[in-house]
Amino acid sequence: MFEFFTRFTKDEVKKLTRDLDLPTKFITNSCFGWPNALTSSPNESLLVFLWRSAHPLPLGYMIFFFGRSRPWLLRVWNGVLQDIWNKFGARIQLNKPMMTLERIKQYTTAIGSSLGDDLIFDFIDGTEVHVCCPGEENQELFYSGHYKQYTCGHLAIVLPDGLFGTIFTGLPAAGGDATLCI
Repeated sequence: MFEFFTRFTKDEVKKLTRDLDLPTKFITNSCFGWPNALTSSPNESLLVFLWRSAHPLPLGYMIFFFGRSRPWLLRVWNGVLQDIWNKFGARIQLNKPMMTLERIKQYTTAIGSSLGDDLIFDFIDGTEVHVCCPGEENQELFYSGHYKQYTCGHLAIVLPDGLFGTIFTGLPAAGGDATLCI
């Protein structure tokens, strides 16, 4: 089951943890100075990242398995992703053949056969993360009526094969996922 949830063997995860040198403190709150999410070890950080990346939907299972809240899981996932980007971002490139017109047609065919719609080629997964009150001029952009707090939007476009087409972070989230797509 370990390989099903992470898509890696235990030995590969140990090697990845050693090679990536992941942190255990994530998203330090600039207003108060303490981290919003702490993990017990870099292994736990990597496991949260791998599980969420391999299976983007079952957060309920992750809450049960890790015994942590949804915001904690998302902050750790985003923190590991940011750490990997900071260390290796210069080496990461867009896989252009993934988003060619031919591939998009394959995606729409795959989704159309199951949903009956030949215009959809990806799925949008949005997450709002609570932030401190921004400056006077930006308050309306970040105020979420749904959560009654200031939030930053993180939006991922997930392709039918489970890969991320693109990821947008730090967007004003007042209008929800629908306005982030426009």
